[in-house]
Amino acid sequence: MQCRMRRILQRFYWAVKKRVAPGVVSSQFAYRDALLSYLKQAPRWLDLGCGHQFIPYWAWTPDANLLSSLPRIVGVDGDRSSISQHQYLKHRALCDIHSLPFAAGSFDLVTANMVMEHAQDPVRVLSEAYRVLSPDGVFLFHTPNLSSPLVKVAAHTPEWIKKRLIPLLEVRGEEDTYPTTYRINTAERVGRLGVDAGFHIEFCELVTTEAVTQALGPLVLFELLFIRLTQRKAFSTFRPDIIASLRKPAAAASRSPR
Repeated sequence: MQCRMRRILQRFYWAVKKRVAPGVVSSQFAYRDALLSYLKQAPRWLDLGCGHQFIPYWAWTPDANLLSSLPRIVGVDGDRSSISQHQYLKHRALCDIHSLPFAAGSFDLVTANMVMEHAQDPVRVLSEAYRVLSPDGVFLFHTPNLSSPLVKVAAHTPEWIKKRLIPLLEVRGEEDTYPTTYRINTAERVGRLGVDAGFHIEFCELVTTEAVTQALGPLVLFELLFIRLTQRKAFSTFRPDIIASLRKPAAAASRSPR
């Protein structure tokens, strides 16, 4: 019964979205495209907070030939049960992303997909990403934008409530829900903290994504109207997600963690 109702609500959502905000897709696709553009350069790749997949299966099924062409792929996560289910990883480490067990310059690309909003100390995470990157390496991450009203509401919602709401609003269970801090989650903070860590800001884009209230039936219309508004440049500040690329200078000197 629950699955049938979800399918009905999804069909309603797609019908309304087609009329109100037809060009909107999940920000996971934009993150995927950015990631693939860097993977074409055959980097040594480290994925922070990798969980059981790089990107949700509906947005990307990794190409085996592409992955085999990379010299090194490593995933790290603090959740043993989640990382153990990652089928595309040969090398993985159970660790805290604030303290990475790798030598300086070990990777050319570090990524984090919907992870930085959970960081207790994003300055330390940036410092660690900088340290393990080779000169001219890139830290690419995808995270919510705290300037978005919906994200701001989520930031002030108690964790016990979010754990019950997320399985209703999204296709993931309570076990995939982790406490959030949102300590780097505006374009201004990404730029300031990134530069302080020694990076050049290659880009920091605010992007739209699918409505999170799809399961609420007709109420999703209000979110879709707001999404349509944020597609205009004048209201782009309120888009719900950030995709940022921070590049370590080619002539970078080593920096001590702060």
